[in-house]
Amino acid sequence: FMYQLMPDGPPVVDTDGFEWMNGKKAWLHPGQNYQLNISFSEANGISDVGTIEVALADNIASDRMAITWNQSNHRCESSSIHLNVKSCQILTDEGTVPKAYDRDLIMVIELNLKWSTPDLGDTRREPSIKVTDRANHQDMVNYPQNRWRFSAEMMILDNVSLWVENGALTDEGARVSPGTAIELSGIVVFEKSGELPDFDCDVEVRLNGIKETATAVGGLFTAATIAPIESGRYPFTWNVDCLVLQGTDVTDETKAVAWIIVDDIGPIVIEFLS
Repeated sequence: FMYQLMPDGPPVVDTDGFEWMNGKKAWLHPGQNYQLNISFSEANGISDVGTIEVALADNIASDRMAITWNQSNHRCESSSIHLNVKSCQILTDEGTVPKAYDRDLIMVIELNLKWSTPDLGDTRREPSIKVTDRANHQDMVNYPQNRWRFSAEMMILDNVSLWVENGALTDEGARVSPGTAIELSGIVVFEKSGELPDFDCDVEVRLNGIKETATAVGGLFTAATIAPIESGRYPFTWNVDCLVLQGTDVTDETKAVAWIIVDDIGPIVIEFLS
């Protein structure tokens, strides 16, 4: 047990106490690892903090996406099926483990959103923070400046790089000899924000209908295939292949194609002029 000799003061949530690591985020995406820093103070120290509730979508009654920390077990839990809380801890504003009467505190939460998270279109979710002490005094702050939207749309950027072993690049693609090696390098991003995916993402390429798969690590990939043996003009296409549920590939189809001309007839000398 503890004796409390100080006057009982209410907790105070900072008006700028909701901060994403690396700055504000207008868009959040599935599978991405995010760190959230929550700043508040308690006059009687962490020992008097009863519960902390962080709602990522306080204005959405059907699922507020709330994360709750409880003094009894010092753990974060969420009832939202669309939210995965990886870890949380409370530190001092200097980043150290707090003592019983440290007043200025930061809760650090690591989380990610699942692919099942509803896309609400133009509706923005608004976060809030509520801190309650043991005497049921509380402070709650909403953060309209941190409203965000969800998107599961991904794409391959237009600036892909094509390489051929035997042949030459053209404006439309490449002219190559039969059976030559072909490689395509590019970048996969979330379309709305341009963020590179934290997770490995498969990319599919097809040449003359034959599928090959490469894995984008940190958003970067190189896919390899082989040119056909017979002469002809063949479409070479690419697309994102790691999407689940409501994930959508919004790669520009008109730009996600190169034409590979296979030429199996070498030059022939017709005559000597001099």
